[in-house]
Amino acid sequence: MIQGSRTMRLFLLASLPLFFACNAKPSGAVKKPVNFETIRPKAQTKAPQKDSIPDTTRSELKRFEHDSLNMHFDSLSILEDLHFLNRFTEINRGKRGGSAKHNHWIYWRLYDKKRVIDLRKWDFTDSLTRSNAFYNWIDNFGEERLSFKRFEPVTLGSKNLFILVNATSILSIESESKIDKAKWEMYQKIYYPKDSTVMEIYQTPKKPCLWYIKDENGKFKPIEIPNDPSR
Repeated sequence: MIQGSRTMRLFLLASLPLFFACNAKPSGAVKKPVNFETIRPKAQTKAPQKDSIPDTTRSELKRFEHDSLNMHFDSLSILEDLHFLNRFTEINRGKRGGSAKHNHWIYWRLYDKKRVIDLRKWDFTDSLTRSNAFYNWIDNFGEERLSFKRFEPVTLGSKNLFILVNATSILSIESESKIDKAKWEMYQKIYYPKDSTVMEIYQTPKKPCLWYIKDENGKFKPIEIPNDPSR
């Protein structure tokens, strides 16, 4: 009887390695790769359906329906592309896309039935920071990294473009469609009355840009001959 028990214990001890080996996962097993394309968020290229627009977005769209503006957009989406001016602002600490109350930056694509407008706004801590950002920008402008002087009439791209250089911010409006300069000037005055515009750049497609500065009456007038070659 004792001999039989001893034989049984030896059998069980000998079987344990085989039991664990059968239940353990092979160390060299190949894991199924994760397809990140199926979980990565996609950039929005089409206008959102009107019924799917969040209430917060609707409130932002209402800004453009001010009586003095009368600009009506059906929807907006957040632009996902990077920009040279981002490095000079608090963009990484600001709210994504900006808002009326927290607007370190605005990065919107606005849609209506006939046009698409890209609206970008960068806020800076003070006028000196804004000035530094602006002069760095015109030394490295756009995808072609153009370098030009202030008031130089250069072609900045193939789209309509309107840039408002303000005391502590820069506002950029870009579109395939014609830009109503006066309405965007009014937009700046209504929503950012303390951030006055000091200079403007306006361009129609593939033509040299026009620079605007205020005359003695405070009205913006285009200048055609550079009067500040030293930048």
